[in-house]
Amino acid sequence: MGNVINKSEPDGPVTIATFWELFDADFVKTMLDLEGIPAILTNECIILLDWRYANATGGIRVNVRGQDAARARRLLSEQPIRPDVAKPAVIDPEYELACPRCGSLEVRYERFSRFAFFLSLLMLGFPILVLRRALKCRTCRHRWKRSRHTY
Repeated sequence: MGNVINKSEPDGPVTIATFWELFDADFVKTMLDLEGIPAILTNECIILLDWRYANATGGIRVNVRGQDAARARRLLSEQPIRPDVAKPAVIDPEYELACPRCGSLEVRYERFSRFAFFLSLLMLGFPILVLRRALKCRTCRHRWKRSRHTY
């Protein structure tokens, strides 16, 4: 999440918030631009090239003019920066795959048997693909065949 910075308003650009992710910084920049406050992002190119520099550069900074800083801080304090995080998504159980044993949604479709693949590669030197067509829960490792009504 970002940090709102309170400093005195000089005539030049003022950093009003810092972020670790470009998505959040760009969201705030767009929100400010829509309110008529011109904003620029600094350090975003450095962090996009190598994210490990984020800590050294202080993150992605959202800068506005000194005269717009108070209004921009007020807008940031009134509105949540990540509205998608504030409200969780609703999962429709009719369309979502869930494990019949534990109810987890961490389910993947296995088309081929990995065991047969690696065993044949080890024993014969080339892989043999054996069809499995099963669903596997990543949480409890339960496997089951999909039925017609699964999808």
